[in-house]
Amino acid sequence: MTSKKAYIRYDSAFNATTLFNNYGNNYDEINLNFGYNFVRNAKYFSNINFNGYYYRARRFTDKFDYQNGVNFNLNYKVIGWLGLYHGLSIDKPDDFDETGNMISHNNILTEHNFKILFGNNSFTAGYYGGRYFGTTLHNPYLNLGFAFFNKIRLTMNYSYISQADIKRSIYSAKLDWRIIPKLYLRTYYQRDTYTKQALWNTLLQYEFFGGSNVYLVLNLFGEKLEKTGRYFKVSYEFNF
Repeated sequence: MTSKKAYIRYDSAFNATTLFNNYGNNYDEINLNFGYNFVRNAKYFSNINFNGYYYRARRFTDKFDYQNGVNFNLNYKVIGWLGLYHGLSIDKPDDFDETGNMISHNNILTEHNFKILFGNNSFTAGYYGGRYFGTTLHNPYLNLGFAFFNKIRLTMNYSYISQADIKRSIYSAKLDWRIIPKLYLRTYYQRDTYTKQALWNTLLQYEFFGGSNVYLVLNLFGEKLEKTGRYFKVSYEFNF
């Protein structure tokens, strides 16, 4: 069994450009989590993992809760090639109505999926949704993953999101290819039918010694991928 407790405070005068936290400054965070992993030598239900956590982020000045809720997750292997996942999230974040009065929402979201393994390949289908900020969220999704020759990994995703009057489909695909030892090609494509925007990011990576790499990056984005960004990056790892 594992457990973790944390309290973090960001005062109003706190400012660090190199730190990325959830809500800037003038708030604190409480994080409590626990989990248990059951492993047994059996054909069915050989691995069962359960965890839960409580998280609260509250602004000091007006006691505004960015988040205040609990999450529970259950993941288990039914048999060697089939796994199931169930999740429940209950959150009471604050908000402001159109007249400026503080109100609280009661968000209740669940997620369920199954994953089928066949060789080094996988298929996942699931649903995420529930009550979310006064509306109902529906988000079914699919994922396919393929591995070829211990060098190529192809992942394809489809997600449909329905919330209030917003209906959108998001398609994406990712390719990781180890061309030769220490030389990698990674490319990612995504299109959103609601924003009508797409992006296509391609990265060529060469590891010239352990932990140190040269990157060539090409980013295409826009409705017709008409915008372009090009980058060159070198990273070094030093061990003392």
